[in-house]
Amino acid sequence: MISDTLIPDTSMTETNTDKDHIKATMKDAILKAAEKVFSDYGFEGASFRAISELCGAKRALILYHFKSKDALWKAVAEDVKTRFLTQFSAYYHEAELKTDLQKSRQLNVAFLKAARDVPEYGRIILHEGLTPNERIKWMSQELKPELVTMPDLQDPFLIEASLSGLIRHMQAGALLYLGSMGPLIAMDTEDADTLLSDASIEQFADYFQTITLARMDQLKQLEE
Repeated sequence: MISDTLIPDTSMTETNTDKDHIKATMKDAILKAAEKVFSDYGFEGASFRAISELCGAKRALILYHFKSKDALWKAVAEDVKTRFLTQFSAYYHEAELKTDLQKSRQLNVAFLKAARDVPEYGRIILHEGLTPNERIKWMSQELKPELVTMPDLQDPFLIEASLSGLIRHMQAGALLYLGSMGPLIAMDTEDADTLLSDASIEQFADYFQTITLARMDQLKQLEE
């Protein structure tokens, strides 16, 4: 006769599995709600009440999963970062890039398309950049795509233009435009459908490339 102690209690296993699933589902719902609130109002403007209203979890349950408001913000930022970098990498590598100028241009195309697909990325950066805080230091190290700061380039003038922060400055301006001014302009001109289109982003990339080439010419003249 087989001992009862060797027979798995399937009902208990199913119950534990169900509980784990419920916990994971609620944690994900809290994260998504917090992402919405943090990207709309920033860290200082975000409240547990607003998050609770979106996901249905009370403050105590939110803190059970994320321990503190700071920890919740960082979890949101990490999730947004992962989604943004996944999109950025996919867009950057979708094109056949043979020259440094093609790579430089595609960096901007990939960045802009990823910012369009994951708008929370730009919104969180813009909100936290308004006032000095510890989150800015973390974002400056963690949220930027590595390819932007360490581009796979050979041309010394293009490398210098990139490492001087030129590309990042242009992309910062693009985030401001895509996250705030652009939508307002689109509403005034009834141009909302084309603002974030692939064609518009390609045009932005052409503008950026013109600025990059001008900077390269300046650097070459300084060398002469």
